[in-house]
Amino acid sequence: MRRMTPTRFATFGALCCFLVLCCLTLVPVRGAQVEESAGDTGGTGSTNGSSLKDIEAEEGDDPIKVFEGVGDEKLVDSGIQIGDRIDDVYGNFEDNSDNYTYYKNSSQMFIKDLSDEKLDEALQRFEQDAKSGLIPQDALSENLLDFNQSVLIYQPPLSQLNYEEGGRLTDPGTSIILTLYEILDDPEGYSIDELLDQFAYIVGMPQFNSAFQLELVKTGLPSLSDTVVRTWQTNFIVDVFQDIKVKLKENLSEVTDKLSKVTDKSLPLEERQKEGIDLIVDLGVEMVRDSDGQIWQDITAILGQPLGPALIPTLNSSIVQGMLDDTEGIKERAMERREEVLDALRTVAAKVILFDDFFPAPCLRDDSYCPSDFQNNSKGVQLQGLYREAAGVSSKNDLSALDFYDDFKEDFLKLFMGEMGLSDMLKLMEEALKSPETFKILSYLSQSGDINNAEVNFLHNFSLGNITLAVDPAIADARVNTMICLANVSSLMYEAPNVKTSWSQGLGLEEGGDYEVAGSFSAISKTFVDPKANAIVLAFEGTPYIQSNFFRGLYGWLQDLLSALKVPFGYNCASVFMGQDARQQCTRLANKYPDAQVYRGFLPTEKDGDLISAVEDALEALKEQQAGDSVEKPKLYITGHSLGGALAKNALIQLLLKGYRDKFSAVTAYTFAPPVTGNDDYISMAQELLNTTGTDIFMIMNQYDFVPYLPPFQNFTHGEQTLFFDHDQALLKEINTLNYPYENQPRNVYMPPLGYHSIKAGYLPLARALVGSRFINGTGKSTVSTDCQISCDTGQCGAFKCADSCAGYL
Repeated sequence: MRRMTPTRFATFGALCCFLVLCCLTLVPVRGAQVEESAGDTGGTGSTNGSSLKDIEAEEGDDPIKVFEGVGDEKLVDSGIQIGDRIDDVYGNFEDNSDNYTYYKNSSQMFIKDLSDEKLDEALQRFEQDAKSGLIPQDALSENLLDFNQSVLIYQPPLSQLNYEEGGRLTDPGTSIILTLYEILDDPEGYSIDELLDQFAYIVGMPQFNSAFQLELVKTGLPSLSDTVVRTWQTNFIVDVFQDIKVKLKENLSEVTDKLSKVTDKSLPLEERQKEGIDLIVDLGVEMVRDSDGQIWQDITAILGQPLGPALIPTLNSSIVQGMLDDTEGIKERAMERREEVLDALRTVAAKVILFDDFFPAPCLRDDSYCPSDFQNNSKGVQLQGLYREAAGVSSKNDLSALDFYDDFKEDFLKLFMGEMGLSDMLKLMEEALKSPETFKILSYLSQSGDINNAEVNFLHNFSLGNITLAVDPAIADARVNTMICLANVSSLMYEAPNVKTSWSQGLGLEEGGDYEVAGSFSAISKTFVDPKANAIVLAFEGTPYIQSNFFRGLYGWLQDLLSALKVPFGYNCASVFMGQDARQQCTRLANKYPDAQVYRGFLPTEKDGDLISAVEDALEALKEQQAGDSVEKPKLYITGHSLGGALAKNALIQLLLKGYRDKFSAVTAYTFAPPVTGNDDYISMAQELLNTTGTDIFMIMNQYDFVPYLPPFQNFTHGEQTLFFDHDQALLKEINTLNYPYENQPRNVYMPPLGYHSIKAGYLPLARALVGSRFINGTGKSTVSTDCQISCDTGQCGAFKCADSCAGYL
C-alpha cells in the first residue's frame, strides 16, 4: 500500500470539509406550504419605481396575486397578513417525477419518493409533529425571530425541491440527499462498511461497528421525501453554514497554526501527519460536545421518530462523554489507522464516482452536459479513459478485484489533483486564513441581518412579476434591454452545450467557439455573433453549478475561495500582439501603476494567444456571415456573472492594453455580481485605461448579494459605473462601494446564502423589471406575469422564464 504524505492526507480531509462548505453555499433551504389567509389584508407591488420602504401587508391593500402552476397564466387572489409565512409561488406544480431522464438507470423508488404527492405528505407529517411537540422548538427557525414585532417570513416554495429542467433536478440539496440515499441503499457495494468499522475503532467503540450502525440506519432512517422536506423546513443547511462561519472565526488562529505545521516540509513526516489529525479531531470533538447547538436540534427534527428523540440524550450519555474525554486516545488511534482510513475513503469515492447515477460527473461520463472543449483536451480524454476502463466492470464489488485497481486510484488521484490545482490546496488555505481579509469576511457574514417586512413583500411580488423598478437618470447610458440581453448570455453560460445552442438561437445570436479560461476543469469563455447588429459578444462562464458538474464546480469554488490571493498584475507590454501605440500606452501605465495587483483566482488564462484567438475567430466568423455587406467596424460586448464577471473585466483590460479597442467601433462590458478584481492601483489603472480608450463597463450588484464585496469586504471600490439594484427604493442607481457597505440578508428571509446572487432568479428578472424594458408596457406596468413562465433556481421560484431577445439591442 502506498504511503500517504501529510499534505495529501490533510488535503483529503480538508477537501471533504471544503466540499461540505461549497455545497452549503448553493443549497436552497426552507419553506412551507401556506394556506390562503382568510382575512382581508394583503400586500401590493410597486409601479413606476415607487418606494417599497413603507409597504406592509395591512388592511386595505390590494390582494397579492399568485400563480396556480407552471406556465399557467391564470391568477387567483389571496391575502397575506402579519405573522403569515409566505411562499413566493405556491399551488400545484405539475408532477414531473417520471421525467428525470438523467437518472433513468437509478432506483425508481427514490424518484417516486420525490413526487409532489409524496412531498406534500411529508410536509403534513412534519407540521403534525411540530403541533404535537415532537419537533424541538429550536429547530423551527421562526422561533428564533422576535415575534413581539410584526413579522412576515419569506420562504421558497415546496415545489422547488423536485423542480427539474432538461431531465436534471435543479435543487442541489435534493441532489446531494439523493446521492447519499443511493449509497446507504447499498452500503456494502459502496464499501462504506469498511469506513464505518475504521471510525468505530478510532473513537474507541469497536463494539458499535458497521453492522450496528447500518442496522440503526435501516431501522430509523426517514424516507427520502421526509429527509428532503425536514432539511428544508429546519433551515438546516443555512444553520450549518452559519455554524461553520462562527466556529472558523472563533478558532481562526488555531486552524491557521495547524495548517502552517501541516504544510511545513521542514518538519518530520509523522509530525505533519499528526498535526493534521489533531486539527480534524479537535474540531470534531468540539462539535459533538456542543449538544445544545442549533445543528443537533435540526438533526433531531430531520431524523424524526424513532432516532431523533434519542440523539441528544445519546450525545450527553456517559458513553459518549467518556469517548470525548479520551481525545488523545482518538488522535493516537487515528494516527495508527491513517493509511486504512485514506484507502477506505478513496474506495468509497471511486465507487460513488463510477456507480452512483445521482453523482454529477458528466465530463467523466462523456455526457452532453460536458463542455466540448473538455472532451478535446488531452487531460480530459485521459480522465475519461480511466473512468471508462474502471466503469467497465460488472458491479461495484468486482472493482477491487481488478489488477489495476490500486494503480487506478493513485493515477486518478494524481491527475485529478494536478489538473484541478489541489496539490497546493493546503498552502492556499493557510495563506487565505492568515489574510486579515478572511477575518473581516467571517465577521461580516457571521452577523445576522435585521427583520425587514418590506423585503418580504418585495420578493413575493418580484417572483410574481409584479414589480417595476425605476432607473436613475444619471445612469441612462446603461441600456436596459442590452442589459437583459447580456444577462441572458451570462446565464446561458452555465448550461449544457445543447441548451446554450437553443438559448442563444432564441436570442438571435450565432454561436462561436469555446475556450478554456484556466485549465481543463475551469470556467470557459465563448463567443457569439449577431450579423444584423454587426456585433460580437464575448461571454465568460461563472463558477459551474456543483449539482450539475461536481468536478468543474469544485474547481471553480477552489479558484474562487482558495486562490483569491493578490498577485502582481502582468502588463506583458512585450506581447507580440501589441502594436507600437499599444506598447507605449502599456509601458506608461505600468510605470504609473507599478503596484497594481489582481486576485489570482480571477485571472483568465496566462496563455497570451487564447484570448486573442477567441476574438479573432469571432471577427472572422462575423465577416463570413456578413459576406462583405458591412464595411463598418463591429461592436464588441463582454459579459459574465460572478466569477465570469471578474474574468470578463480582466479580459477587457487585457484586450485594451493590447490595442484591440481599435478593431471595434465600440467596446462595452456588462458584468453581473463580480467579486473585486484587484487592489486600488489596479482599479485606478483600469479606470484610466477605460477612459482613455472610450470604453464603458457597467458592473451590476444586487442588494444583499455578498459576492461583489469579496474578497476585501470593506474599503474598496469596483470603479465607476457600479450599478445597484436597491430593493428599498425600487431603483437601479449608481453607487461607490467605498461608502456603501454590505448589508446582511434579513433574518426573516429564508433563502440560501447565494439566493441573492442568482443570475436566473435575481439579476436577469430584475433587469426585466426596469423602466425601459420591453416587459414594461405603456402604462408603466410589468407584463412579466402574463408573458413569462415559472421556473426555479437557487431556492426561488417565480415568473423567471421569458422569451427574451437580443435583436435590435446590440
